[in-house]
Amino acid sequence: MTLYYQERNLNNIAKLADNTKALALKWHEYLVKNDINILIYETIRTEAKQREYVNSGASQTMRSYHLVGQALDFVPVNSKGETLWNGYGAADVKKAIKEAKRLGFEWGGDWKSFIDKPHLQFIYKGYGTDTFNGSNVDTPSKGEGTKPSNIATSIVDYLKSKGIDSSFSNRKKLAKQYGINDYEGTPEQNILLLEKLQSGAKPVEPSKPKENKPKPKKEYVTLPASAKTWRTYKLNVAPVKKNSDWSLTPAAFGGLTYEILDKPQANVVTIKTSRGKRNIYVGSDTSAKIFKK
Repeated sequence: MTLYYQERNLNNIAKLADNTKALALKWHEYLVKNDINILIYETIRTEAKQREYVNSGASQTMRSYHLVGQALDFVPVNSKGETLWNGYGAADVKKAIKEAKRLGFEWGGDWKSFIDKPHLQFIYKGYGTDTFNGSNVDTPSKGEGTKPSNIATSIVDYLKSKGIDSSFSNRKKLAKQYGINDYEGTPEQNILLLEKLQSGAKPVEPSKPKENKPKPKKEYVTLPASAKTWRTYKLNVAPVKKNSDWSLTPAAFGGLTYEILDKPQANVVTIKTSRGKRNIYVGSDTSAKIFKK
């Protein structure tokens, strides 16, 4: 099988540090072999991008393993390449995550304080210990992790500044209103939501539910139990005594009620009986009662 985003996945994997790259390639081979479709949408990350994520609330540290080429972010996709941000619980994706962990990756979905389901990182011998073409990479200073930049406004801070509930549940509602489906609080989703809010974009209007127009009431006729018989007529004859060839017996059933199918003429209605459609006379001089429901 060829994954929908196979070329993009391999291009992103190629950006990783040496040992992390080797494991990521083994994991990708497993995905291909087992027909598990995913998109590896980000691997190595610049400090500027990491600061943007920290300030958007999508990340909590400036010592991300993405900065040193020891992490990748992935999302499940379907056969059409559509991202499934709620797909991490699918059986095949669980298998993929299990294999990644077996190979030596740490999964962000196992974290307790900041769950990050798209995230896989390879600790190797510690932060920044992997190499690029055999050489070590420079890493940001440890102190930076506690001093987020003010270059960008975080989605949380922006909502607070506007007096809007900044909780995850409310951000999820806002995301849906602005056309961001399956909101999981990923960096891309947070930044997109922030951009939409800051730009003054109008929320996506939900499709109006179809009006439930009340169904028209049907008419019925009741032949009371006091009537021993009630003449019926075929549809192609006049409803007069001599043309009646069969009678109903309301008294035998404690009364009979039928839906009125038609009114071919005044004081005559069409009903459906055990012998098919028949006309009966229901003039005011009879005891028949017509009603709607």
